[in-house]
Amino acid sequence: MPEAIYTARPLTDEEKIFAEKNHNLMYRYIRIHELDLEDWYDILIIPYLQAVKKYFTYEHLQKYKFEQIFFRTLDSARSNYWRAMNRKMRCPSGGIYSYENLVCKRERDDLTGLECAENMAYLANGICNESAENEVVGTEMLKEALKTLDAEEQMIIKKKLYGYSDEEIYKSMGISVKKYNQILDRLIKAVEEVMYDV
Repeated sequence: MPEAIYTARPLTDEEKIFAEKNHNLMYRYIRIHELDLEDWYDILIIPYLQAVKKYFTYEHLQKYKFEQIFFRTLDSARSNYWRAMNRKMRCPSGGIYSYENLVCKRERDDLTGLECAENMAYLANGICNESAENEVVGTEMLKEALKTLDAEEQMIIKKKLYGYSDEEIYKSMGISVKKYNQILDRLIKAVEEVMYDV
């Protein structure tokens, strides 16, 4: 989708004055929606400024109160933010686990707060030590495997590591499903060769 004409340009002097005058709407919006000011202010300030520019760029919008344009724009920005945060590539495939739930089920274990904290520290220390070693070994194995791959295969591996789905990968790279599956078969063989030669 093409960008709107007002998005790339800076605010005019008139828009700056208007934005300063209506800045209290930002705090009102954050309070109405019970958002954390520190987290959401930085996320919503750019859409706020875009709403000001949009309001001044399109004359037909000036028959409405600025608040209406403002609230619509920020609702859309908030929705887009959550949509982006909940994409497959940003969500862990195995779900989310907390140390407290793994170690300190108070109903079951009947631990005191101090015992719970000690158990969490022990678990965290064990996981960190183990994963640091595994990360180094895994990284070296991945480097070895990547040396044998062409640029297209390397791009697929990188996108897989970033959490993209198969469909997102082959569509973004503009290749057919059949070709993508053939490349995956080659990748699996290359990785198996490196893993089992070590």
